[in-house]
Amino acid sequence: MARVGEVFLIRDSKNVDADPLAFNREAWEAFVAGVKADEFGRA
Repeated sequence: MARVGEVFLIRDSKNVDADPLAFNREAWEAFVAGVKADEFGRA
């Protein structure tokens, strides 16, 4: 994860040549809250 201003960039570790996914602050904070609340289950 890298933060560039108000944008959070996430790279796919299994596809490092792909462009990173970009999220604004609101989306990133919602994702982090979902992870903390275990909303995504486990693979």
